[in-house]
Amino acid sequence: METIPLTQRTVNGRFFYELQINDQKAFIEYHIFNDNLILLISSGITPKLINHHQVSEALIERVLDRIRRSNSKAISYCPLINSFVNKKKQYKNMMISNQSLSRVS
Repeated sequence: METIPLTQRTVNGRFFYELQINDQKAFIEYHIFNDNLILLISSGITPKLINHHQVSEALIERVLDRIRRSNSKAISYCPLINSFVNKKKQYKNMMISNQSLSRVS
């Protein structure tokens, strides 16, 4: 999965991280808040994609690694991402709880 490039795309003012595999894709929609806080809004994957669970985990891991390298923090509103972070404790320190958002603004 590492050879498939993680791309960023903007469509009608909406921002996406994407993995494109042949004609199928997996994506995470996000927004940037205060220049160093990434709001992870939702994720999706083409239903026909083989190994969709592995692809979604690879996508989430690569997006979180990219956010970490940029010295940013993240808030997730996506149950799939939240479940991943709960299993992968190494990402917990970069996540901010949804309840903390009002204190950040």
